[in-house]
Amino acid sequence: GKSFSTQTFSTHYYLKRILSYRELLYRLAAGESLRGMSRSLGCSLSLLANRFERLARQGMALHGELVRQARQTEDICIDGFVSFDCSQYFPSEIPIAAGRESGFVLDVSHCTRRRSGSMRPEQKAKARQLYAKVPLERGGIGRSFREVLSTSLALQPGTLRRPFVLITDEKPEYAREVRTLAALWGEHGAWLVHEKVSSRLPRTFHNPLFASNYLDRELRKDLASHHRETVCYNRNVSNGMLRLWAYLVWHNYLKPYRIRWAKGRRPLTHAQARGIAPEALKDVGVRLFE
Repeated sequence: GKSFSTQTFSTHYYLKRILSYRELLYRLAAGESLRGMSRSLGCSLSLLANRFERLARQGMALHGELVRQARQTEDICIDGFVSFDCSQYFPSEIPIAAGRESGFVLDVSHCTRRRSGSMRPEQKAKARQLYAKVPLERGGIGRSFREVLSTSLALQPGTLRRPFVLITDEKPEYAREVRTLAALWGEHGAWLVHEKVSSRLPRTFHNPLFASNYLDRELRKDLASHHRETVCYNRNVSNGMLRLWAYLVWHNYLKPYRIRWAKGRRPLTHAQARGIAPEALKDVGVRLFE
């Protein structure tokens, strides 16, 4: 005997103030900080955090449905995007799996590791104090890499005729995880080809890791929390990853695949370049924002 209104199934459900999710997403992708959004929109930071959480979860659900409809199989690039959360003593490694040709992002993960590089004596002393209080995950880089690799393999399993081609840099943690997986699979391990690329090669379009290098540049440029020498860093890992997911959904389904197109041609999105049918993408804006 119960009934439901359209509001029940809306992304604005139970909200007292309605903000445009589309405007929030485009502001985020344009590099505007949360504090800047709160000033220009006249709202609190907690309100923005709630809206980005709703938007990101909606986007992840949409991505989880559409990513299985891709027809194209291509080489997969996986590389770790390095940023930090809360403090530069807690760098974050964010492995991202993307198609080599389409640039379509399949999955991301996250791990927190120790600070690397040279430090002054007082910085080393502070690092020892912090790491004594906050135990960090051992093998986090390998675990996060294994998660995105497993997702990619599940979406695009290799066969003897068309093996799964993985492209990474020469990080030893990546090679170790690939060897472990190949040993577990036995004869099926031959269906995975691991191509390692030197990080010293020019980051041009001809680099096999161009898709990862391109995403690295775009994230560094477009997201305020990942700018170089910024004060807009993530104060909360979960909220930071939710905003990253919201951005990647925009990258996959709304952003043009290439900026320059022949006159009269309608630009593709990264999802269309991946092989997802246009019929499945025609109402992406409504499903994501409404």
